[in-house]
Amino acid sequence: MRKVFVIGAASLLLLACAGIAFGQVQARFSARLSPPPEVQTAGQSYMIGIVVNTNSNSFSHFCIDFEDDHNSWVVKMPGLRAYDDDVFCFGRLRAHVKKGFYARLIAAKTGAHTLRIGLGQATIYPTTNDAILDESSRWWSGQFVITA
Repeated sequence: MRKVFVIGAASLLLLACAGIAFGQVQARFSARLSPPPEVQTAGQSYMIGIVVNTNSNSFSHFCIDFEDDHNSWVVKMPGLRAYDDDVFCFGRLRAHVKKGFYARLIAAKTGAHTLRIGLGQATIYPTTNDAILDESSRWWSGQFVITA
């Protein structure tokens, strides 16, 4: 059975036993994330599911940012606009909705790696094809091992 982690509206929650941290700033939305397995094989693909529930606010540019050390994964999110190869934006996410997003991660580099996933409102810079999440974004992080 896959683990499902919840990003809620509390201030900061640390799950020390799993080595996974969640950070929250505001209660604008809540999200549930199903992470990939902790041990992966290079060249294999893994699905991540993210379910977002918005509260009373809408987002003009709701984005998902995948930060990894050393470009250890190739990330694909069909149907979303990609910025800088690792930030994917949905566009307008209305208030009081439940929306599911799915990402395909392809493990690329062997070794121990850290993956961080950020969710939230972003500022879009179309001339440089970049999107930057704002300070109220929520972040999840995890440690993974990619084998040959």
